[in-house]
Parts: sequence; C-alpha cells; structure tokens
Amino acid sequence: MPVVLRTSEEALRTVTNALRRASYALSATSAQTVMKVIVPVDATAIFLGMARAVGETAPLVFTAGSFNFWPKDGMGEKILLLTYYI
Repeated sequence: MPVVLRTSEEALRTVTNALRRASYALSATSAQTVMKVIVPVDATAIFLGMARAVGETAPLVFTAGSFNFWPKDGMGEKILLLTYYI
C-alpha cells in the first residue's frame, strides 16, 4: 500500500498548475478538476504503482499459498512462522 500511495502522490504532483488553473478558469469544481483533468493525466502512473506493488507481493502470496501447515482451528491458533519450515 505505501508503494501505491507514494507513486500516486508523486504522479499527482507532476500535473502542472497550468492545467489545474485552466480547469478552474472554465468554472470547474475541485472534484471535477480531479476527475476530468488530474486522474486522466496520471492514470498510467497510478496503474504502474499498483502493478509494482502486486509484483513485489506476488512471491509472498505464492509461498504462503503452498504452505501446508495452516492452523486447523482457525487463524487464532498460534503456529510457527513460514520461514521456520523453509
């Protein structure tokens, strides 16, 4: 989540103030400016941030998915960490 937030934040800062001011000059509200000017410009950067986060967590998901020692009584039961078994 921090990767996606940081990438999205940086992407939103790259939109020039000229685009924002032009939208406001056409009497657009803040919400309209965000949805119709800023998000379309930054959609690629936001998507790449999400793809990076998924790519970084994929090995952990695959490792945990093949873990045969899940607790039988639910997730409240204490078990040893996955790294112990590896």
